[in-house]
Amino acid sequence: MKNEHTIFLCRRAKQRGIKCQTLESDDSFCVLSKGKQIHLVYGGIVSDNSSASGYELARSKVVAREFLKINKFPVLPQIKTKEFGEAKKFLEKHKKVVVKPMKLKQGKGISVGIETVRQLKQAWRYANQFTKHSKVIEKYYPGVDHRVLVINYKNVFAVQRFPAYVIGNGRDSIKKLISIKNLQETPEQRKKPIIIDQPMKAFLSGQKLSLYYVPKENQKIILRGTANIHTGGESRDCTDELSSEVKKQAITIAKLLKTDVIGIDYLAEDINKKRYIIELNSDPGVQLHHFPTHGKKREPIEKFLDMLF
Repeated sequence: MKNEHTIFLCRRAKQRGIKCQTLESDDSFCVLSKGKQIHLVYGGIVSDNSSASGYELARSKVVAREFLKINKFPVLPQIKTKEFGEAKKFLEKHKKVVVKPMKLKQGKGISVGIETVRQLKQAWRYANQFTKHSKVIEKYYPGVDHRVLVINYKNVFAVQRFPAYVIGNGRDSIKKLISIKNLQETPEQRKKPIIIDQPMKAFLSGQKLSLYYVPKENQKIILRGTANIHTGGESRDCTDELSSEVKKQAITIAKLLKTDVIGIDYLAEDINKKRYIIELNSDPGVQLHHFPTHGKKREPIEKFLDMLF
């Protein structure tokens, strides 16, 4: 078995006396059973109780945004286009934008903080490495990335996610500092290696930096615009900081979609005040809540199993 989400679910299920059988042709699928109760689960978190239409809607960035806008949830201006000229006009209007593929996850193909036509061309080429279809061009908003997870229409968890970074020591280059940080052990934490790629180089270039710049002692260098854990970002649990209003909003979205598990990505300086929803995730990873880089560990997978059994 290779699917990390299925592995995590099965390990927890077996601890509760629940049988787990994965499908050999695709280990994203597993069958959980206990007595007469049987459930098919996808991706370690999508149950057979969830709406198929709600699941599919959430997978499309453009369709999800339209759904949210119709239902008067806060979203940012964006367009879907195959034409670079349209993307250029959108940049001219909004001054600073984000470029991302339509359906990919884990930060793949995304470029953030695009301000010039040259940067836009680079971002367009980078997105083309992942898809030749339409791109989403969205107005940039300088908030902190929050993932809010809803399980069973009542259990709410939240983490803040931060872009990969290094701290200078006055001796080593950014590239060397990345290598050093990647070798550091992070037991009981949801931590992935920092990945060096074109968006990182472009983001550093926007700060007039390169991988060979030597940061001063204790100088913090942000390495990319996206805060995805899979590219070396970090997380902090903020569940206890959510207001009842934010929790109610997240639960309402889950109920409208009829998905008993949903991840909602917000951008906000203070999520309890002004916030925007940037994406929905119909098969969200839950391990970042179990193993945040900072803060209290949560147990969403236990609530998921409570719901099924």
